[in-house]
Amino acid sequence: MIIGAGAIARAHARAGSRMGETIAISVTDPSVEAIQQFVAEFPHARIFNNLQDMLDSPAAEDDILINATPPYCHMEPTIEALRSGRHVLCEKPLALTEDQARKMLAAAESSHRLLGCCSTRLLGLPAAEQVRKLMRNGTLGELYQMTFINRLQRSRSGIEHQPTSRWFLEKQKSGGGVLMDWGPYDMAALMDIFRPLRMTVVSAWIARPVTEIDSTDFPLETEQHVGARLLLHLPTGQKLPVTYERAACTHGGDRSIIEIEGTRGAVKWDWAGGEGVVTRSFDREGKVQMESCAYPDQSGLHPHDKPLVFFRGAVRGENTPAIVGPQAIFNFACLRAIYAAAETMEPRTVTLGD
Repeated sequence: MIIGAGAIARAHARAGSRMGETIAISVTDPSVEAIQQFVAEFPHARIFNNLQDMLDSPAAEDDILINATPPYCHMEPTIEALRSGRHVLCEKPLALTEDQARKMLAAAESSHRLLGCCSTRLLGLPAAEQVRKLMRNGTLGELYQMTFINRLQRSRSGIEHQPTSRWFLEKQKSGGGVLMDWGPYDMAALMDIFRPLRMTVVSAWIARPVTEIDSTDFPLETEQHVGARLLLHLPTGQKLPVTYERAACTHGGDRSIIEIEGTRGAVKWDWAGGEGVVTRSFDREGKVQMESCAYPDQSGLHPHDKPLVFFRGAVRGENTPAIVGPQAIFNFACLRAIYAAAETMEPRTVTLGD
């Protein structure tokens, strides 16, 4: 079942059709145009006039509903679907506020269903597993800091990217700008690599750079450049500092670097896929040596396939990179803590399962 029939909903439906089993697709969307486009690609889909009609049928034990709507439509439909007996996979960001996210989790737990988030599109990559291996076997020595920076000069959702989806620019509909749009993937990657028990936002800032194509009749309310100093509280007891930055609009240069530094070496990698190149830097006889090796993703999964494939596995009790339950709430709460720290100029700490 899918709420919403737009482009991302069709991507989820494609993922379902490629899972090697017969999956019934039901969909509802108030937009006639969106429904027509959906049916043109998936003519066997069952169309419902509204969510309630779709949920009225009895739920099977492994039924999954995908909430593929904008963030302001996430909480209430998700709670209704959970209470109807369906597991729910919700698009990112999980909600608008931390309070909404916690209400969604409460509904999942009281209904004994799983709540998952779609921020898993860049997980399950061999390059990331190689990085974890280097950390586990002590190759990098004692870790002392990480840099996680992704900056693009012009890639604002609702302007340069998906310009017809203006809701990206309205805070009451999107919850925020680039941090709510790309931050879920960033937090997913950080949590997947380090599995921290807590995260402290030591300091943070947000900005909205101005361009000459900014609308004069449509308010641009969302931040497009954000930075923070994070402290990850690891299961070992170590506290790892992370320099974090994400930009969809900046007058500074494009920049991307994902690197972990330790006393015996450093490693940077193609965290978003690509060729999966991992580069390790280390010392040999007083000179810096660098070794690179590609770990391409050979799963055959498109990034848009992963949320449903991973979540389906989690529903079946399999060990997958799915982000579900308290972990989904923790990741989202870390994003909101960055906003709070930027607003108050005071540190914020989020604890897993708190």
